[in-house]
Amino acid sequence: MTGATLPAGCLCLFTGAMLGGVFLGLKLLGLLLRGGRLFTFFSDLLFGLICALTAFVVALAVDSGRLRMFQAALQCLGAWGTIVALDPLLSGFAARLRRVAGRLGGAVRQRTGRLLPKRKPPQKTGSRRKAPRKPGRQGRKQRLGIKRQKNPLTMLRLSREKPSSQVARK
Repeated sequence: MTGATLPAGCLCLFTGAMLGGVFLGLKLLGLLLRGGRLFTFFSDLLFGLICALTAFVVALAVDSGRLRMFQAALQCLGAWGTIVALDPLLSGFAARLRRVAGRLGGAVRQRTGRLLPKRKPPQKTGSRRKAPRKPGRQGRKQRLGIKRQKNPLTMLRLSREKPSSQVARK
């Protein structure tokens, strides 16, 4: 590497800050579109590819294709600084924008006479309850008169144990 350490360091910091901006842009898009796991997977994949391409191009520009540790460290530092500084603002902005869009959608639905269906909030997968049984409906075991039995392994263990009267005689 030549004597251009300061300009190379500034370039690495700047590209890291730009990568932080790309990350925040993808996060904002996910918050506004209410992206799920699939969106998160593809946005993370896209971000990883952009990071790899950027690191490669910066390494070509700075040191003929050799990536030095200070280059990667300064890029990470620039991205971290951008994310830490702007993430709270971005989250607040996205929440306000969603709130305004919800009010606007409510006003439009009210004026159009509910032509547009209201969006339901997503259900939690783990909190589903079983539908209550209809009265008079029996399960298969109840119809056949089969009583609920204990665990077969427990029954086997209990049958192998000797009664306390036999143990005391020996």
